[in-house]
Amino acid sequence: MPETISLGEYGVNNTSNDSVWSYDHFKKNLKINIINYNETDMEFDIIGIHNVFVNSIRRILLSEVIK
Repeated sequence: MPETISLGEYGVNNTSNDSVWSYDHFKKNLKINIINYNETDMEFDIIGIHNVFVNSIRRILLSEVIK
């Protein structure tokens, strides 16, 4: 996995080397395991993607919580 990636106008650009980011590879490797789910809580693991993406998802979910 590259150390540096950037979001471009039409996709994700890998800026650290010459390899190309692949949606098919991403889709194949992404796994979401639900650990616990009830009326008020949900615990899950996101596996197979860079922690920067996972943190972005976490921030989006937290911004949607009614205060």
